[in-house]
Amino acid sequence: AAQHRVLPKQSAIPGLWNNRLGPYAVGVMDAFIDPSVERITIMASVQSMKTESVYNMLGFAICQDPAPALIVMPTLNTMKRVNRRIRKMLLASPELSSHLTGNPDDVQMHQIILDRMEIYFATAGSSPDLQNIEARP
Repeated sequence: AAQHRVLPKQSAIPGLWNNRLGPYAVGVMDAFIDPSVERITIMASVQSMKTESVYNMLGFAICQDPAPALIVMPTLNTMKRVNRRIRKMLLASPELSSHLTGNPDDVQMHQIILDRMEIYFATAGSSPDLQNIEARP
């Protein structure tokens, strides 16, 4: 993230990601790439880099370890906001944007198709949204 993630102009602190903004999140992001870690549980206050850390982990997967991803949000409105933020992240970071296909149909509300993986979006309350989606556990 510190090498490739660029926060969009609309961010509170735009520009290249800096781990000094939330040093306590570095351990969580490091755990994501540790093959001995099977589950990550985060207990933290609001506005404490959790969401951005998850976006960084998604960015790592896109660039280094692509596989289908499923992002589940509690409501449709939250899902739409997260989808928008991920699209902005993809466009703002040259390394990530290089994985966009260029086909506008590949960037939708329920799915973003990249060159090497797909990102699915669903709401937790809709079992049809969660059925038949292949994603890494």
